[in-house]
Parts: sequence; structure tokens; C-alpha cells
Amino acid sequence: MIFQDFIPEINIDSCTGCGECVAICPVGAMTLVSANDPQKPKKKKARLNKDIRLGCGFCVRACTEGSLELKPLDQRVITPLNATHRAVVMAIERGKYQHLIFDNKVLFSHRALAAVLSRSLPASRSSPVTWEI
Repeated sequence: MIFQDFIPEINIDSCTGCGECVAICPVGAMTLVSANDPQKPKKKKARLNKDIRLGCGFCVRACTEGSLELKPLDQRVITPLNATHRAVVMAIERGKYQHLIFDNKVLFSHRALAAVLSRSLPASRSSPVTWEI
């Protein structure tokens, strides 16, 4: 499992826009954008795309100015390892886990066991599997 428990936080005041964090980011989550400084129109600052970040911390280690710091997330997100794990997590989230295990609806035993299992599982969730820390 890949745990994404941390997110880089950028200190805009000390960021020099050197691009070291951008160069080392394995998924391209760090980019350089205009600093909107009228005194220095070509000055850049780092920006994080929170949707694709990993929380690996490579950017923090690459920052020579100390402008990046890893902060813990409020919720732990568990990323599936492979397609099987993803299918199981999706079935649990959608309340269909019993149909994944007992998939032959022709057999009475499968229908009965799926009904029993569906009563013992919690109600389906509309959000990904997360745990409060």
C-alpha cells in the first residue's frame, strides 16, 4: 500500500523559484508560476497540484532554500496496490462486496450467503476509504 499521509506546504515568501522541486518531482505535481511581482516580472514561485501529488517528500529534500515542508493530512488515504485490490475496495465502497464474493446468482446458496453478507456489512459510502487520524 502507498500511504499519502503528507502534503508539501510551500512558504511563498522564501521561495526563490529555482525549480529544483519541479525537476525532481516524479509525477509533475510541482510547477513554476509567475510570482506577480511588478518589480521583477520574470520572477517565478513554486505551486503544487494537490490532485496528483504523492506525498513522497522529494521536493522538500531538493529545496535548497527550505521553502517546502511536509505537513500531515487530516485523513489517511490508502491507494490500491493492484487491480484486484482496487476492485475489492470499490465493491466495499459501493455496497456490492457480497456480489463480488458470491457471484453465481443461479445457485440458491450464493444468493442466500450474499444476502446474509450484505446485512452484516456497513452501508455503502460515497467517498473513498479514509480513516480519521
